[in-house]
Amino acid sequence: MQATSLPIRDDLGRKETTSVDAQTGAITTTLVDDLGDGAVTERTTNPQTRETTTTETSGNGAVTVTSNLPNGSTVQTVTPAGGPALPVTTVTAPDGEVTTLAQSQTADGSGVAAIEEQLAAGKSIDEIAEASNLTPEQVIAEMNAAGLEVTQGGDLGETLQIVVTDPNTGRTATYNNDYQHGSRSATTTEGSTETTSMVDGNGVTTQTERNTETGEQTTTIVDPVNNTETKIVVDKDGRRTETIVETLSDGEPIEYEVKPGDNLSDIAEANGVTLDDLAESNPELFTTPRDPDLIHPGETVVIDGATRTTVNVTFNGYTMTTRRTARSR
Repeated sequence: MQATSLPIRDDLGRKETTSVDAQTGAITTTLVDDLGDGAVTERTTNPQTRETTTTETSGNGAVTVTSNLPNGSTVQTVTPAGGPALPVTTVTAPDGEVTTLAQSQTADGSGVAAIEEQLAAGKSIDEIAEASNLTPEQVIAEMNAAGLEVTQGGDLGETLQIVVTDPNTGRTATYNNDYQHGSRSATTTEGSTETTSMVDGNGVTTQTERNTETGEQTTTIVDPVNNTETKIVVDKDGRRTETIVETLSDGEPIEYEVKPGDNLSDIAEANGVTLDDLAESNPELFTTPRDPDLIHPGETVVIDGATRTTVNVTFNGYTMTTRRTARSR
């Protein structure tokens, strides 16, 4: 619901009305030159987003939209009246640098996610610009137009750090690239949640999510060289549970020879698989009327996806280890 004032005349003789959005608190002032060329100016200030947008429509139909953003940037889009000319958007950065966006770019933030995906993949702003036939200034300007602050640092050719901050939400994303060691990381902080994704020079990936208030943290490490996946969970009391799952035989099926006293349940548990998994790789052992619990020494059981799991729980300086070891063929 909006409350609108009765029209008055300003110093230039334009009809002026003011309305207030009861839900957002946004104040819109509209000025109409009804005694002149009919130009209309509409200015809206939103206290929630701390953004002011002014739309000016000239008497001949040309439209200029100017937005002043909380990050100190100004975005202006000019749409000519009538003719074939396309709208032109310029961005004035907080430092005063003015950049004209390419027609392929957007000023509404819809292209920022793709830029940040490339930053997380280890691309520099220069590389992103080159791949898109843009200048580095245009890439940064598009992010500024979305209300973001962008800073770059590091040692040329050795390290690169790019920090993207949204002053409206407080979200901060930090992208690091270590060219010397072939590693990269991306850390995002939003509220009390900090998320980090990292890839080292050996292809080991690490994903961590941490609650900065409680200290709770979950980390998943995937090592493709050693065929292991490690999950580390730290609860709010400091209890650390580390679960290491190792894929055996490089993921290839294992042919296990049944020994006296064996049963399928024990074989499945020892190899980190289920009876359903064994049934899939050994259908002949589960066909009716055969009883799958009746296996005989010397028979072969094919184990597909065998793993070894190790669990370490550490609390108050003490560690308890539970190990499940897969049997070899």
